[in-house]
Amino acid sequence: MKLDRLDPKLAEKLERLLGRCRLFFEADMELVEETSEADELMWEYLAPRKDLHVFAGAYKGRADVLVSLDKRHILMERVGDGFLPVRSPGEFLREIAEGIGDEEEDCDRGAC
Repeated sequence: MKLDRLDPKLAEKLERLLGRCRLFFEADMELVEETSEADELMWEYLAPRKDLHVFAGAYKGRADVLVSLDKRHILMERVGDGFLPVRSPGEFLREIAEGIGDEEEDCDRGAC
């Protein structure tokens, strides 16, 4: 992407955002063994049985955040309260972008 024609500050922000996105997509992914019925039943108080593999896999994989589009069963306050942070893809990307803004403030204070 050619960023040299943009406002320098905007180009810098976009470069950092692209860098964060690259980190996300190039992240060291870990495959975990298939979840068992016992693994899944640990989470039956959170969601219908058909969705329990999501929670069991996130738990087994020691996920930091669970990103899902399932508003009906997974993106619920009670899920995030007792499990781990749950975000929609949009919320997750906004948090990444906000982190870039925080880095910029740190740089402005000479912490880069």
